[in-house]
Amino acid sequence: MKKAIVLLFVMALGFGSVKSFSVSYGDTLKHQTFHSNGKIKMEGIKVKKFREGLWKHYDKNGKMIKAELYKMGVRVNSVDMSKAD
Repeated sequence: MKKAIVLLFVMALGFGSVKSFSVSYGDTLKHQTFHSNGKIKMEGIKVKKFREGLWKHYDKNGKMIKAELYKMGVRVNSVDMSKAD
């Protein structure tokens, strides 16, 4: 079943129609959203509907521009890398 989900995702991404993608493992959800050009925009994990751990944000070229750390849905740290250049 996992192979079918991944294959469907890759095929849809090739046509530019995927805006977001989520995979659920019980109470845990891996979530990704995409820019209109198909490059990843944001990714992270939710546990019981709360953001958990590291969430990464990317610009339209695929460069990571921000990282946020969450614990039970509360942001505990954030680093903005877009101003580093």
